[in-house]
Amino acid sequence: MTFHSINPTNGEPFANYEEWQPREVQDVIGKVHDAYLAWRRVGFDQRARLMRKAAETLHKHAQNFGRLMAQEMGKPVRDGVAAVGAVALKHAECATSVATPVFPARISESSFSKLPTPRPSGGSDVA
Repeated sequence: MTFHSINPTNGEPFANYEEWQPREVQDVIGKVHDAYLAWRRVGFDQRARLMRKAAETLHKHAQNFGRLMAQEMGKPVRDGVAAVGAVALKHAECATSVATPVFPARISESSFSKLPTPRPSGGSDVA
């Protein structure tokens, strides 16, 4: 079966994707699992370098990703570019800190000092 990606702003198809067979899906799941096991052994310094590289790549290709978002979601290109920029910034932030405290109003800092949430870079946020 072929899936067609339709631009919601004009109703025109702009890409086609073939359905994967169950074996292809299982192969990808196996590769993702292997990558996860390898990532668990990567040190924080290396993870930070990779997160900064991801941020650079997102920033470098923000216009292309913004156009793709416009085609796929009908989002204005400028909004897609801004969204990509926000993600790139988040990757860069994750690369430069192990923990960033975030405290809701009305709740004291000490209330949340022991509630970590995971970060892609391997550190944690306090939420």
